Amino acid sequence: MTKYNKKIFASILAAVIAVGMFGCSQQNAQESSGQTTQETSDESGAEENTSTTDVSFSRSNEEIAKDFCTVWADKWAQIEEEGVTSNQQGRAFLEDMDNDGAKELIFLYDNDVNFNAVVYRISGDKTEDLGTFVLSNTSPELNFTVYQGENGAILKHVAVRELTSETQNETEESYIMMEDGKVLQEILFSTTYDGVDTYYDSIMAGANEISLEEFDAMRQDLLGDAQEVGNVTFTPEDFVDFSDSDALNSYLLDLLSK
Repeated sequence: MTKYNKKIFASILAAVIAVGMFGCSQQNAQESSGQTTQETSDESGAEENTSTTDVSFSRSNEEIAKDFCTVWADKWAQIEEEGVTSNQQGRAFLEDMDNDGAKELIFLYDNDVNFNAVVYRISGDKTEDLGTFVLSNTSPELNFTVYQGENGAILKHVAVRELTSETQNETEESYIMMEDGKVLQEILFSTTYDGVDTYYDSIMAGANEISLEEFDAMRQDLLGDAQEVGNVTFTPEDFVDFSDSDALNSYLLDLLSK
């Protein structure tokens, strides 16, 4: 091979190598561009999916009320099967029981002996039963003192049952709160007989007789650092017929809009 031919061959070889390198560079750039586009698309999709999820968990008041009417109809059927009778006169209110920023629905009905309550979470994509509590029905009015603590609202209800005279009575102090996502009720009990007061520890613990100092300590332990923030009171005129689904739906819509 002549010197001239060697120069031509070297030039051609250099050109081929350059083209090859350019092709690889272009392919890498395309792959990098494609990868970036895919990542952007994935990120966009993730944002879109998140948005869709948020929407699915955000229900309108109308949707909540409609869903709850169905849930309550099923719940009442179960209650009737258990032999509980009631005229289905009840009432409801909202409190943030677990301090998550969304209020739970406290739904009460009167069974002629007690006030029964079911606590529902309504802020998710469905209505969720969180548990129940029972209050003695000793007055035509139903009153709660509301305390606010770091773990959520605490509801206090006091029921006084008169015995043979005004100097003889029994008092139940109920404290309702949320613990580990479920309803917890504690009841302290005291009696007065002809001027003599007697105190007992939690009914749940066996209602053992204790001193006033121990009784007050239990009260404080139940409330912790919670501060009184208000009251919820219902009179007989506030009762609503929950056997009427239209009346219940209207009642809930009004409650949710406040």
